[in-house]
Amino acid sequence: MGVPAPLGYVAGVGRGATGFTTRSDIGPARDANDVSDDRHAAPVKRKKKDEEEDDEEDLNDSNFDEFNGYGGSLFNKDPYDKDDEEADMIYEEIDKRMDEKRKDYREKRLREELERYRQERPKIQQQFSDLKRGLVTVSMDEWKNEGQVVGQGVKPASGSPSFQLNVGPLYIAIP
Repeated sequence: MGVPAPLGYVAGVGRGATGFTTRSDIGPARDANDVSDDRHAAPVKRKKKDEEEDDEEDLNDSNFDEFNGYGGSLFNKDPYDKDDEEADMIYEEIDKRMDEKRKDYREKRLREELERYRQERPKIQQQFSDLKRGLVTVSMDEWKNEGQVVGQGVKPASGSPSFQLNVGPLYIAIP
């Protein structure tokens, strides 16, 4: 237990475990501004060409979109003034008006589709509305002689009718 492990020993390798190295094993990463030793060359610092790159627009194929065109802005160097603000408000009003027109069209189309759907597939209430109106002409005697539903909530035995006419008293044999 107090004996140091042999060189290259990895605990658990015999049963399939693998060794790994963490950053804490290596130590903290060196900062790029650290004084480098003589073995490695110092990193080369790139010069910024921000002003030169702004003048040249990137027109390669990777910056091109089929719908929007090139990704760069034509007016990114010009200041945003009152004329631009007024133009933005005008375009916004036009967009609102066009949306209202589209909204009216959408609602009209939705109503037509709903009406067509209800004509093709009417509600059950509408399907039986003519029969319900016909119930006004049924006399009281016809109501009394109407059949009664037997065994509500219970599945009838095979072969027995689920609807029985009121013909007389019902007799059930008791064992």
